[in-house]
Amino acid sequence: LKLKVVYDLDNIILLQVPRTIKLPELRARILHKFDDLATDLPVDFKLVFNSLAPGGRKDSLLSFSAAYSTYANLDARTIIGTQDDLVDAMSKWANLPKVSVRCVV
Repeated sequence: LKLKVVYDLDNIILLQVPRTIKLPELRARILHKFDDLATDLPVDFKLVFNSLAPGGRKDSLLSFSAAYSTYANLDARTIIGTQDDLVDAMSKWANLPKVSVRCVV
């Protein structure tokens, strides 16, 4: 899975991760990648994605993702805070080659 992780407009990273990745490993890879960019991402960040696509189209999750969650319906945002949350998200992304998530503090 190709994962675009957005912290702010100036700090965006791309990761390729296995769909079986564990949350602590994913968080460590995100922190490491942002550290390479000299970005001060707090260690207690959460990952958020928009779980509803416009018009209900599942394939639209790719373009209408957490990168735009500031403008999205708050009820449609899903926080990935536990391994179970990540497993649920991965199942929603099963048919998607790329997904965007947002780091929030």
